[in-house]
Amino acid sequence: MVSKDLNFDYKLVDRKIRFRKALNEKKWDIVFLDDSIVSLSIIEALGIVSDERPALPRIVLFEKINEDKMVAVMKHGAFDVVIKNKLSRLIPAIQNCLSSKDLRIPSVEAESMLGKYDFIMNTSSSLLTLIDSKYRYKAVNNSFRSAHNLTKTDILGKDLSEIWGGKKFKEVIKPSLDECFSNKEVQYKAWFETPTLGMRYFKVTYFPFSNEEGEVSHAIVETVDITREKEMEDQIAKGESEMSSIIENTRDYFWSMDKKFNLIFANQPYRKFINRNYSISIKAGNNMLDFLPVHERKVWKQRYDDCVAGNHLSFEQSYLSDEGMNIYEVSLNPVFTENNEIIGMSCLSREITERRNNEEKIKNQAEDLALINKLNNALNSGFSDQRIMGILARETQQMFHGFGAVIYLLSEDKTCLFPVNTRQTKLIQDNLSKFLGRKSTRQKIPLQDGDHYSTVLTSGKPVLSDTPDLIKKVFENYSSSQVQSKIIQKAMDFVGLKSVFTIPLISGDETLGVFDIGKKTYFSETELRRIMALAEQVTSILKKKIDEEKIHQSETKFRNIYEAANDSIFILENNIFIDCNTKTLELFRCEKEEIIGKTPLDLLNFSLMGVLQRVRLWR
Repeated sequence: MVSKDLNFDYKLVDRKIRFRKALNEKKWDIVFLDDSIVSLSIIEALGIVSDERPALPRIVLFEKINEDKMVAVMKHGAFDVVIKNKLSRLIPAIQNCLSSKDLRIPSVEAESMLGKYDFIMNTSSSLLTLIDSKYRYKAVNNSFRSAHNLTKTDILGKDLSEIWGGKKFKEVIKPSLDECFSNKEVQYKAWFETPTLGMRYFKVTYFPFSNEEGEVSHAIVETVDITREKEMEDQIAKGESEMSSIIENTRDYFWSMDKKFNLIFANQPYRKFINRNYSISIKAGNNMLDFLPVHERKVWKQRYDDCVAGNHLSFEQSYLSDEGMNIYEVSLNPVFTENNEIIGMSCLSREITERRNNEEKIKNQAEDLALINKLNNALNSGFSDQRIMGILARETQQMFHGFGAVIYLLSEDKTCLFPVNTRQTKLIQDNLSKFLGRKSTRQKIPLQDGDHYSTVLTSGKPVLSDTPDLIKKVFENYSSSQVQSKIIQKAMDFVGLKSVFTIPLISGDETLGVFDIGKKTYFSETELRRIMALAEQVTSILKKKIDEEKIHQSETKFRNIYEAANDSIFILENNIFIDCNTKTLELFRCEKEEIIGKTPLDLLNFSLMGVLQRVRLWR
């Protein structure tokens, strides 16, 4: 080849994978196939060339050849055959391949390819047709014939209006064909009815087909049945519509943002929430940090940054409204692409105020019940008044974060109140002492008409003191001549009370005293209701304790009279002696064990025996 001044590039390969790859690396002019290569047979190599480069000329080189080999390689697409010991034919063979400007695929191969294309066309589930410029069918596949329940003869050469009907042809098909014949690819989707398939939804695509002069002579039409996809789309659209309706009409808040915190979507409840709290109407594209106050912006930016970093966040956020404090549960979730790239975040918030209130209510009820149980247990265990009220003070101090409850009992002459739990009142006195610079030991609270505690006891109704003037009236009850009126305000500021709740303790017609509790902040409505309920329970416990002490005092008084009597006194139950006083033992000259459990008759016999014994002794 070099001796004939042929200038060429080449590549040698001897493996199937490399051969297939090499065929597609360049636009080769000729491929030479050598039968001496053991790893790749000539027939297999010819097949690979037919698949990869069907128009590429193939020259086969043989050491020896017979008629059978010659027929086999020519049948499988060889353009020429050269014997290695007769290389004089090589150059003419190459020239023959290169001299033809319009290289043709060998006829055998062309027939094979035509058969393949025909097979592909007729096994396709799509309806494939070829239509000329006069709107007549020139070719159709089996799927099309089957859909219309017609033979090839019934369709070929027929006008489209005969198959589809004049109205459908004129309104839908013809405009698309005319556009296709103007050398444009056309696609649309529409419902069509066929004899065997019934009413189906098709995607129809028109491809322009040009002749050798470049003119569009035909239209290739592919019609694909997408009824199932259409039904699924309709279902999805319906689902999206329903979901959109749910999202827009729910009480929950939905919004989504890109990585720069620009709004993509926000449902109506969330838009109203933002408008109500920040006086701004948000829309897509708004940055969701710009309208926030500085202190909130810093907090929310940190949260959003954490989310776009790939973290899922859940937290609670509170907002003050006209109805009070509203609590929201917020969830921020990053949005990922198929490549696991974060492109933004989706956000959900729902109000949980009622749930939190219910949880708080259950917690409060449990605390209140536990305290009542402690007080009752202390009462049943015989604890002293001060010890029981000490439990009350400690527990209420933790429960309400204040000074703790103090019980003041009304004196018998109803002229003053005195604390049951002196420890708690000592805290207030100690604060006053620090302020005054000297010890204040006053514990009793004298009652005078018009003062704080007299008003509570007279009215029989609780009083909440949560203004400076009302707090001052409470302090005036604690103060004496050592705390002059002009320095009471300073004393109030020093102690720091903001609220004092005083409840009269009334059992039936009997006024026992007052329940007093204070704190350095303001009581909530919930706390006031809890304190009222506790005061009611404390009244019952206190009444029981007072009644028990009265009974105990009566028993003690009776026992003293009983033991100090100069007469013999017996106590019987069911005609059995269960007790006797000391005088009885002296008269009968016996031990109490000799009387307890005996009957009066037993005692009479015992007495007579004693007399006889004394007579004997006298004798």
